[in-house]
Amino acid sequence: MEINNETQGALGLTVYPLVSAWGFGPARKLKMDQAKVDSILQYVGMQKISIEGRKMIKDLPGIKIDVNSIAQSYSVDVMYHYFETLGIKNFVVEIGGDVRTKGKNPTGGIWRVGVDKPDEGYSKLGENLQTVILIDNKAITTSGNYWKFFEEDGRKFSHIIDPHTGYPYNSSLLSVTVIAKDALTADGYDTPLMVPGLEGARAVLKRHPELEAYMIYADENGQFQIEYTKGIQFDKEN
Repeated sequence: MEINNETQGALGLTVYPLVSAWGFGPARKLKMDQAKVDSILQYVGMQKISIEGRKMIKDLPGIKIDVNSIAQSYSVDVMYHYFETLGIKNFVVEIGGDVRTKGKNPTGGIWRVGVDKPDEGYSKLGENLQTVILIDNKAITTSGNYWKFFEEDGRKFSHIIDPHTGYPYNSSLLSVTVIAKDALTADGYDTPLMVPGLEGARAVLKRHPELEAYMIYADENGQFQIEYTKGIQFDKEN
């Protein structure tokens, strides 16, 4: 809820009805038009849920929560803290591409984490790297529109749903990698940085200098371009 407020509603955990309707959940895709989207949007919006103690209160029965955007990173942090309780000094936790590091790698250096190139021709993590970033006792996560999507009538529809419009995200921003103190914070911001596009992402990052980000976008000629915050350290050997 804090990140949702900080990003003007871009982290919408109530988007599950839209995710399902667009065919990115367990159910088959519905035939979507503006009327259908509008009928579902009544169930979308973090302002329609509240927390009382350990209970979540929903304004409407049809509201459903989708925590897919932060579930893996939460799990990373849980495992990270568990390893700490075991007294392990040097380790890395990785689940589905979400990474958090502590201490040194096996060679005694800083952990090196690859960022995938947003190329639809590759289906495996790490198969085609855009760059390698040094991660020193922090977490790194990536959100992109190139892994899960479908094409219909010559248009590409991403699995990232804009909770404001009810439609799949559509902009030149292809991938956002965020580095933060923990995985949940990094993952909580990477998708909300995708939703408003490059200019919107810049505005959020300006308000949060504690975050580092590496962004890949397509220019007017369809060529990959990169932009990143000044605190990122790159592996000079890659």
